[in-house]
Amino acid sequence: MPKRLPSPLKSILVIAHSTFLECIRNRLLLVSVVFAAILAAASVSYGSRARIIIDVGLASTSIIGSLIGVALTISSFSKEIRNRTAYTVVVRPIPRWAYILGKYLGLAFTMTTVIILMHLATGVVVLSQGESIPIAFGASIWLNIIEIWLVVSIALFFSSMATPVFAATYTGAIILAGNLSSDILLFAKGAAEKGVTNTGIIELSYYIVPDLQNLSIRAQAANNLPAPDAFVLHGSLYGLSYTVMALIGSMWLFSKRKTI
Repeated sequence: MPKRLPSPLKSILVIAHSTFLECIRNRLLLVSVVFAAILAAASVSYGSRARIIIDVGLASTSIIGSLIGVALTISSFSKEIRNRTAYTVVVRPIPRWAYILGKYLGLAFTMTTVIILMHLATGVVVLSQGESIPIAFGASIWLNIIEIWLVVSIALFFSSMATPVFAATYTGAIILAGNLSSDILLFAKGAAEKGVTNTGIIELSYYIVPDLQNLSIRAQAANNLPAPDAFVLHGSLYGLSYTVMALIGSMWLFSKRKTI
């Protein structure tokens, strides 16, 4: 007779499954179909310029995927808090950290599906133009998946401590800063060279905010260049480390939360 799953693990899987089904009911996957249609229309305008299609496709996947991930995470979490659904779950002998982990896994799996479909749409459009898939395309998919895992974990972190409006604001600010982190560092160093004081705080933010450029090889994919193994490995470890820290923070904050 098979061994029964431990209660927390079983609860995590059940919550993850229900979260995934909830996201599917929102017809989120239709975004991938719309994305494919837009790419197809763009390919007609640009002809067989695969470089432009790939560059636009990968950039759009990252931006649109992040927006959907943030909106879906915050709306899903706040909906369960508002409807007291989360209350009926955590009053049972289920650890609060298990609830957060289950929510995260369901959301992460949903967004992974969306990201893969959007990348496949890009690949199909490129192939339909008689072009070949770039060498770095597979690595780009992997790093984009890690990026969306990180985005979901950040959105969940702020959702566990703030109202939906503030959670969206904080998450959006972190993502924006993450895409501009290199510019932030250059600005801080330039200001320090000009004698501006208190630039240390700005420079410190560079090391706190995740540098999302470490998860992008769009230039290599668009120019059909190989993806450096060291860059992919570093980006993977970098993104996963931030994801785990944000997720642990979410579980700790929700466990300490007095009201739901």
